[in-house]
Amino acid sequence: MMAIRRRIMIAQKRLPKEYQEVEYIESAGPQSISTSISAANLITANLVAQFTRASTASQVLLCCSTNGPNWFGQRNSVYACGASGSELSKINSTLKKKINITYLSNQITCEIDGEIFKRTGSHFSDARYVLFNKTYPPYARLYSCVFMCDGEKIADYIPCYRKSDGEIGLYDLISKSFLTNSGEGEFQKGADV
Repeated sequence: MMAIRRRIMIAQKRLPKEYQEVEYIESAGPQSISTSISAANLITANLVAQFTRASTASQVLLCCSTNGPNWFGQRNSVYACGASGSELSKINSTLKKKINITYLSNQITCEIDGEIFKRTGSHFSDARYVLFNKTYPPYARLYSCVFMCDGEKIADYIPCYRKSDGEIGLYDLISKSFLTNSGEGEFQKGADV
């Protein structure tokens, strides 16, 4: 019991006292979070995510433009990535998974449970990465998201809400900034951590 309390106390200290960490943030429509991370660099994104509604339509959780090219999400009820078309995995998108995504120039490569799937398309070096694409809205939960460049963390997003007004978003431990919804509607949140 004492070890559990200690882990909770450590988790609470990751964020400034104005924010409360939660298990996940969840979208159910055209919510969106724009990051300041440039698509000009080789980026690796490590996510823990889960789609809450399987669908034959594309649902985009991560892309390098608000229009959705070079995207990661779900299509036909499985995890998928796309760029000038799509590449489907065999993994049910409603299962919570650790996902490794690498953007290299014009190629997106995804790895989930040892399965690798990739797609080549256009390169958008002037774009910024977007979570929860509002053009192809995902019904999804994001539990964690870390961006790496050249082996170094450049963003470490923690699901949370601002205590003063209840605004739900992601707190970046690297830039010490709070990113909120730039789309429509409101995010939902998991239990306090």
